[in-house]
Amino acid sequence: MINVILCDVDGVLIVGETFPVSLARDYGITRETTAAFFQGRFIDCVLGRADLMELLPAHLPNWGWMESAEEFVDYWFKVHSQINSTLVSWLQDWRRAGVPCFLATVQERHRAAYLRELLAVGRDFDGMFVSCELGQRKDSPAFFEKILSQLPKVLPSEVLFIDDSSANLVAAREVGMTTELFTGNADLDYLLTHYSLG
Repeated sequence: MINVILCDVDGVLIVGETFPVSLARDYGITRETTAAFFQGRFIDCVLGRADLMELLPAHLPNWGWMESAEEFVDYWFKVHSQINSTLVSWLQDWRRAGVPCFLATVQERHRAAYLRELLAVGRDFDGMFVSCELGQRKDSPAFFEKILSQLPKVLPSEVLFIDDSSANLVAAREVGMTTELFTGNADLDYLLTHYSLG
């Protein structure tokens, strides 16, 4: 029996062209150009240890971005914001059946705030668990232990976690959650037949 659903954001609820692909196409700023930052200091941002808007300005000129940090972030957030409406509708069916649906995602605080508004957290979703607030990586069991401590009283096995990353699913399974790898909306038919509502 599934009594809570946790759903990933990027690659599952937010789909379409990724930010690095768009940035390279629109501005010629490649993934290789930005890798040192996003694989380095940005990790501190998604763990809540640093502020993105304080770190970005020092890097943007080296990437060839001639506008402000605010304009860079605005472009980033808007270009990668295509909502998977089919999945949203599917999740609302669960909510109408009395199963709360939460989001679980790796974000720094500025995009987390943007997503809460974009995805209508509090209206279309029952809450959002974010790495920068939990202080944990999503591929760590500690991320999911903190979520379990904040969820309505349920057994870990009653929580269905949907993600497109195998490493994240492994971490969730380590704390006893039920997990499913998301590869596309075709998976939803399987999930409906495999799990009962409520």
